[in-house]
Amino acid sequence: CRVTASNPQSTILQISSWTDTNIRAFLPASFVGIAQIGVTTANGFDAINVMAASASSIAVAPSGLQFAYTVGGTIPAAQSIQVTNGGGGTLNWSATTSASWLSAVPASGTAPSTPSVLVSPTGLGAGTYTGSVQISAAGASNSPVSITVRLTVAPAAAVLAVSPQALAFSFTAGAAAPAAQGISITNTGGGTLNWSATTSPSWLSVAPASGTAPSTLSVLISPTGLGPGTYTGSVQISAAGASTSPVSITVKLTVAPAAAVLAVSSQALTFSYTVGGAAPAAQGISITNTGGGTLNWSATTSAPWLSVAPASGTAPSTLFVLVSPTGLGAGAYTGSVQISAVGASNSPVSITVKLTVAPAAAVLAV
Repeated sequence: CRVTASNPQSTILQISSWTDTNIRAFLPASFVGIAQIGVTTANGFDAINVMAASASSIAVAPSGLQFAYTVGGTIPAAQSIQVTNGGGGTLNWSATTSASWLSAVPASGTAPSTPSVLVSPTGLGAGTYTGSVQISAAGASNSPVSITVRLTVAPAAAVLAVSPQALAFSFTAGAAAPAAQGISITNTGGGTLNWSATTSPSWLSVAPASGTAPSTLSVLISPTGLGPGTYTGSVQISAAGASTSPVSITVKLTVAPAAAVLAVSSQALTFSYTVGGAAPAAQGISITNTGGGTLNWSATTSAPWLSVAPASGTAPSTLFVLVSPTGLGAGAYTGSVQISAVGASNSPVSITVKLTVAPAAAVLAV
């Protein structure tokens, strides 16, 4: 038995099985359209005409996909592939994936279709991952077809965190500059956080000007030359690649006027008195302010024989110290005058007063 196919040239076909009533042979894929199948046996020749359809063929686009993901970030959106039939007939396809982080939805269909490819990168470390989606279709001449999928996982982004968010300094003109204050710089995200700091205006500075978290940044002020008032500046900390960069810290500086300084012309006074004689003359003390602002003073005494006039005033002024020795016996007496001034850096100031009382002089009577 011999089987031939003509389209239009005659070709001998491969017979897989035959009986007196049934013959099975393979028709080459190149035979498309009407072909004549002829059978030659010992009994003669017979032929039939058949319509040969082309086999289905899987066509996909694109041939590869790429996804990018940052640890801790949003999962990448699904991407689509187009599945079409590049041949004849009907193409029923199914999809499988090669990695657990990779999936396709739906998993099967009939061309033309648009399945979605999804990645689930949760739990994957930083790196590049490669997988594939395989499209299969029974009877398709090129089944299966594979689509390469590449997933790039980047490490978690650094997150710049600072504490505190604001600083306040106080300074009195003429006094020592206030101590530096610290800012804690940390990375609450992933990777390495390298930071740098800048300041404004010129009375504000930082040390160091750059570093790697975790670290402490010292903020310093140089208030020399600033008048009384409130000043505002800022420290800006930047970190390349950090999701919250830059961060600004507000710095407030309050400058108070120079404190008053109480100054007296004498730290001690001495009086002498003879019983029965005239009381000693008053002595004056000059009171001045060698600091800033206004100095309002008041004076008190420690002994009943001691008094001042006036009892209060505003510098510069003169305070008179008086003694009233009547009734005091011969001897040495010590008291003090205390001068106070609210807000003065050295208040109160004490002046020692010494009084020497001599006995009454002898009187010759005849």
